[in-house]
Amino acid sequence: MSLCYHRTAKRPAKEWKHSKAHPQLLFVYKEKHKLVFLSSPQPQNLDENSAPEAVNHLSRIPFRGSSCYVSGHVQGLVCLRVISKWMSPVQIICNPSTGQALTLPKIERMRRSFTRARNILGYDPIK
Repeated sequence: MSLCYHRTAKRPAKEWKHSKAHPQLLFVYKEKHKLVFLSSPQPQNLDENSAPEAVNHLSRIPFRGSSCYVSGHVQGLVCLRVISKWMSPVQIICNPSTGQALTLPKIERMRRSFTRARNILGYDPIK
């Protein structure tokens, strides 16, 4: 079993008090042909080395690859880069809370000198 740990809030601790939602720790592990997402509240007092209070099971998402990496996250969505021995790498956007996942289309290179393409997950708030 492989385990990924990723803090879902990269903002400074001072800014957390302005957020309506409390920061969560996101845990992802591979179980056979599925990715299992778990979350736990982040300790409010960062000076303490206390263990998280509870772990919530969020979802299981089908997974057919040898490894995956969290390449970005925003507003509850997570971008995963899935690597397989049999296929070229793919990017998946998933919502761990609902279990929904969407595979992004492969980026075609525009010209030969452009050697590397990269997907980036972003958020454009509508006000």
